[in-house]
Amino acid sequence: MFRSFFFLFCLSLPLAAQTDTRPLALKLAASNEGFWKSTQEPAGSVTSRGIFAYALVLCEANQNLERLEALFDRAAQMQDRNTASKSYGNFKWKWEDEKIVDYNAVDFSMRGGSLLWIKHKDQIPAPAQAKLRELLEFSVEGLMRHKVREDYTNIALMNAGDLILLGEAMNKPNVADEGYKRLENALLYTHEFGTHEYVSPTYYGPDLDALVMIEAFAKRERGVQQARALLRYFWHDIALNWFAPAQRLSGAHSRSYDYLRGLGELDTQMQLNGWLEGEPNSIDAIYGAQARWKPSDDLKKLNEQYPRYVQQKWGVESNQWRANYIQKEVALSTSGASYGGKMNFPLTVDFPGPRQSVRCYFTSDARNDPYGKVKIAESATHSKALHLNPLWGAAQKEESALGLVQYRVSDISANIESLQSHFVMPLDNDGIWVGDRRIKFEIGKSESVPLPIQNSSWDSIILVKGSAALVVRVVWKNALKEGEFAPVQLIYDGNSQGAVRLTVTHYSGAALPEIPQLNHPVGALFAVSVASNFQNSAQGRQALRQRFIDAVTVFADKTNVNLVKAQTSHGPLCIKYAPVSGNDCEPIVQQELLSLNGAEIGRKILQTVEPLKSAANAGNVPILKIAKARNLYFEAESAQIMPSFEIGDDAAASGGKFVWMSGEIGQGGGGGTANATWKLQNKTAGDYILWGRVMAPTPDDDSFFVRLLSADKDLLPLTTWSIGTHEKWEWVRFAQKISLPLGETKLQLRVREDGAKIDRLFLTRDAREIPQ
Repeated sequence: MFRSFFFLFCLSLPLAAQTDTRPLALKLAASNEGFWKSTQEPAGSVTSRGIFAYALVLCEANQNLERLEALFDRAAQMQDRNTASKSYGNFKWKWEDEKIVDYNAVDFSMRGGSLLWIKHKDQIPAPAQAKLRELLEFSVEGLMRHKVREDYTNIALMNAGDLILLGEAMNKPNVADEGYKRLENALLYTHEFGTHEYVSPTYYGPDLDALVMIEAFAKRERGVQQARALLRYFWHDIALNWFAPAQRLSGAHSRSYDYLRGLGELDTQMQLNGWLEGEPNSIDAIYGAQARWKPSDDLKKLNEQYPRYVQQKWGVESNQWRANYIQKEVALSTSGASYGGKMNFPLTVDFPGPRQSVRCYFTSDARNDPYGKVKIAESATHSKALHLNPLWGAAQKEESALGLVQYRVSDISANIESLQSHFVMPLDNDGIWVGDRRIKFEIGKSESVPLPIQNSSWDSIILVKGSAALVVRVVWKNALKEGEFAPVQLIYDGNSQGAVRLTVTHYSGAALPEIPQLNHPVGALFAVSVASNFQNSAQGRQALRQRFIDAVTVFADKTNVNLVKAQTSHGPLCIKYAPVSGNDCEPIVQQELLSLNGAEIGRKILQTVEPLKSAANAGNVPILKIAKARNLYFEAESAQIMPSFEIGDDAAASGGKFVWMSGEIGQGGGGGTANATWKLQNKTAGDYILWGRVMAPTPDDDSFFVRLLSADKDLLPLTTWSIGTHEKWEWVRFAQKISLPLGETKLQLRVREDGAKIDRLFLTRDAREIPQ
């Protein structure tokens, strides 16, 4: 793999003066006049977030301020002011909702609420100002009670920003303190695990909105610097994945409402920053327009590098990675695991073309909705075009990839009439071949082309578009009924979306009253490769088919495919779910946070601010040499300590020091972001036993995570160490043996529950040895 060694994290313009938002506000006020009318006789279309955004637009435009009092009356009618209620201080999402079911409403609403008070308090007529103040007082309670996990990226950032800005604007230091704490936790999570809602064209817009508001209006320099670092991180992520030939984010997405084109709310930020033509028309554009920090023109140049290989983490688990190989003519991307939100696209191909052109993507479907055009109720508040959440695994090396989908009983609801795996492609192309046969579809006329049941090199689909091509082959395909192959078809169903699809039908027919017990693996394996500068000839197509050398091997037991191995022209690929005797291989483990051509970018950006700056620069990770001696003691505080782990003092501890994450006793919490790390240099490979001298006050504060990793793989994935309750320092054994190879590895202790303390550790090969 090629590498580029240069520093990218400082690519940003100097801070700009506060943006003049009035021209945009005047346009948004005019285009949203219908919203004002709808609030007079509220209907289902009136949302609490919309009320505050519209009120802010009026204030930014400095017109129709007499409307504010009525708007705030409507908002008050949608707010829960019952102190005994779980949703106290929060808002109904829509006027028609009977109760509060979406606790994110207060976070979305208070983006506008905070700016109304910070920027326009004195401009707002006195009666309306009093009502706004009352709304904000209750909303602070709703925000404080809404404790959001850091992996819920957009809401976590919004919640932190709202608390910071409202706490400071309303002279509530404890509220601001909590907001800054939550922002720092989001920073620490991102530094360790990446952006969980990865490369989302829908949610990267609200992420950036929240961060530009903190950067522009927060008063504490540490928090401003943290927001600025996160902005740099997000914009590098966007720049690296932006596919200029199609003017959109390329690659696998975590959450997207637009199946076919991959467009979303990020468009507003791209327009505001000059990356897309046109002016934003969404009323929420008023938030992004507050930006003082702007991405530099140099950042845009990152997506002019071809080819480029972008790799990133997006979660705690080792298989939560994403890869995107971008050439000027085509981009191939995979995600190593299913995101789980039922709106993710873990295998994609992007071609150049208009923004409205169809991209290639995998989706799993039990609703006959491959294009995401039929919405169903996700909750009492939201309807979305949801697909399934099956088991997914992938492997990728530059322009070749495998994608494996498996369906379990828990993935499929009863009364389904179909179960299908789709790979969608654009109908607008320069040719589709099945084997040597060219397939031509007539627009508006439905047609399906069956592929052979048994695998052969002639059941691959080749699609050519311009000077690029892709080959996709379904290597393995099982039906819901045991003992049957699932049929595969190339289908054009006459849709008006401009899409053709390769569909594996695992089940079709009458509605199943219940899902049968699955005693065999059900699913499909897609092999995909792309080519640029493609010579469209019989020889060129044959060479593309051979990108995957014929031997793709699937290992399965009765209920699960647990290993796939393939040989490509760029080397072996494998997907592994479980150990397989005699047929083992190493799956992909992404160590870099956000990298370009193997060079880390993400952590370098985030380690420019506190508390990461001091922790990361505290020196190299300490090295522990494991010689032939049987036992090794080492102090917890000797590790490289990353926040929110900290070193505490206790005269009863060895050396008077211990390591922990402070927190409220009995409340649990921790998040896995803090870690203590040692390098182990081992001269005697074998199984070792780990002990820890620990103290834990309650059953809610009595565990850590343990992880062992080498340069390119997880030797011990993140594993819970339940230490039990101990009122004084006592030795506790880690239940699982640790297999140490020769050479260098990293041992990590991570926070799982705050309040758990560790003083000293002991590593031994002797199962009978008890530390003293």
